[in-house]
Amino acid sequence: MLRKALISLNNQSVKPDELILSDDGSKEDIITDIKDVIKDFQFPVKFVKQENKGFRLAKCRNNGVGNSDGNFLIFLDQDLLHTKNLIRTFILNGKEKRFLTAFPTYLTEEQSEKITEEKIKLDNYKMILQSTQPEDIIEQYKKDKIYYYLHKLRLDNQPKLRGGACAM
Repeated sequence: MLRKALISLNNQSVKPDELILSDDGSKEDIITDIKDVIKDFQFPVKFVKQENKGFRLAKCRNNGVGNSDGNFLIFLDQDLLHTKNLIRTFILNGKEKRFLTAFPTYLTEEQSEKITEEKIKLDNYKMILQSTQPEDIIEQYKKDKIYYYLHKLRLDNQPKLRGGACAM
């Protein structure tokens, strides 16, 4: 999935200024596995790896932040594919003190297997979505709006942070 995610990043209408791959101690040789994909990127790619001491998402992301030269950061999980305007949309909606999030569509294993690297390069994979899947995004958006207002009204002091795709 990382290969496919990287191809979808390279297919963005607005390219990132840099890409930081922050590895949470995987045993695989990730660089060798993706070298052929990132060689054509028109932006620098940095690889940061931490020792495997169990799942440490926050530390892993902080390692990426510490190695970034940017002031607008987008965090993306390695198992997500992105429509070609994801980065553009984040940039257009970015404002000081605003945290942005995207709502992923969860695919079945069968759907994921149908998405080839070629389909990603051609931005030709949306037809595999089932008609109910976009409705799931709307439901998640509504839930997040409720969390936002509860926090704003100080009825819930635990802000909710999702993985997947977010920016600040």
